[in-house]
Amino acid sequence: MTRPRSSRMSLQTRMMWWQVAIIMPLLLAALLHHLYLMPRYTKPLLEIANSVTNEIMLVKNQQLILQVSAMPINDYLINGQHREIRKFASERQRVEQGFNDIRAVPFKEVQERRQIEAAWREWKEAIKLADELLAIPHPVGDLGLNEKMKYFDNHINGAAASLEKLYSLVYRRLKTEQEVAQAAHNEMHIVTIGAFVVSLLFSALIGSSLIHSILDNLASMREGAGQLAKGSLNRPVSAEGIHELEQLADSFNDMAMKLQLHDAALEDLAIHDGLTGLENRRMFDSRLDEELHRVIRYHHPLSLLMLDIDYFKSVNDGYGHLAGDVVLRNLACTIKNTIRPVDYLFRYGGEEFCVIAVETDATGAMTLAERIRVAVEETDFPISVGTEINVTISIGVATLSGTVGKKEDLIAQADRALYEAKSSGRNRVHLYHSLESDRQDATKV
Repeated sequence: MTRPRSSRMSLQTRMMWWQVAIIMPLLLAALLHHLYLMPRYTKPLLEIANSVTNEIMLVKNQQLILQVSAMPINDYLINGQHREIRKFASERQRVEQGFNDIRAVPFKEVQERRQIEAAWREWKEAIKLADELLAIPHPVGDLGLNEKMKYFDNHINGAAASLEKLYSLVYRRLKTEQEVAQAAHNEMHIVTIGAFVVSLLFSALIGSSLIHSILDNLASMREGAGQLAKGSLNRPVSAEGIHELEQLADSFNDMAMKLQLHDAALEDLAIHDGLTGLENRRMFDSRLDEELHRVIRYHHPLSLLMLDIDYFKSVNDGYGHLAGDVVLRNLACTIKNTIRPVDYLFRYGGEEFCVIAVETDATGAMTLAERIRVAVEETDFPISVGTEINVTISIGVATLSGTVGKKEDLIAQADRALYEAKSSGRNRVHLYHSLESDRQDATKV
């Protein structure tokens, strides 16, 4: 007797569906991870990276060229050369093109756009003063221009400050957008756990390994992105074992490296002279203020040496401005190798240098100045292959002792002594105090 065919599933069918039941959660989890969760989480982070790269880089570049644009104005007031006018015209085009690029970006926040317009207004005010300063045919020695130059620098600094505020606002927006990405991560976390509950019942080892590999990388990237949002550019974002997240981490790290390079270049440009590598006039003012505070506190002597190349115009006219630049660089090395390690050397502007001789009285300052003068006089300066020239310098010395005066007075005294050194024949050293005493003695006779 043949048994009727059973309507129930056979053991083979049951085994097949059991195998499907084991495999399907894993397949569904894999598809959910690759086709939905990963794009949903990584897309906001990629948008953040692109936003920072496109917007912040423009702001950083604009800060850099703003600082560069002020240099030709300062140099024109010092040396009066018309090539500085041409340099400023070129830098002005770069700055305005940079502003055009920034203003073309659709910044999301009203405050961001206000900072852009504030920086633009400061730049327009600086341009007005720059045009007035460059229109003066003989600016060298005109002390009345210092006030206008101060206002010009204030407007440049104001524009830079507005751009720095813009930089901070964009980073604040970065943090907000990161919270959106974090919400997507939380959603992914919930869905992933829910999807893997079934798979963990059948394959705990595979599910556990997959979850940990994802969550560990996401936690590492979330921490790194959070540090980046706070401005910590030297902490790399890391991800391992997941190609898409590794690419995203590389994108963040490349962006952080570019920002670090721009920050370093901006900081170096703000305090150093681009031709000689010496600290510039702004650092001179800062260092001199520090030393004057020490003079007031400890009553130690302080001397200032102001040096100027004799007949430097003839070097530029006879051999070209490139040769003049070579002479300036070599002269900076000669002076630096002659002064003491505790002294400070600055390029004051044009062919003029300054030395702050700490804890040095008039006698020591005159000895140091004479040593520098002789070293320069005895040095052959190569300006091209097989061509060397000799230059001399005049040095004015001013010393503080007893009652401490203002910084401006000390600078004016050194400048006056330098003028006397040049007037009395050049290639010599003059001390301001002794000059005044000589005049008083001559008046008495």
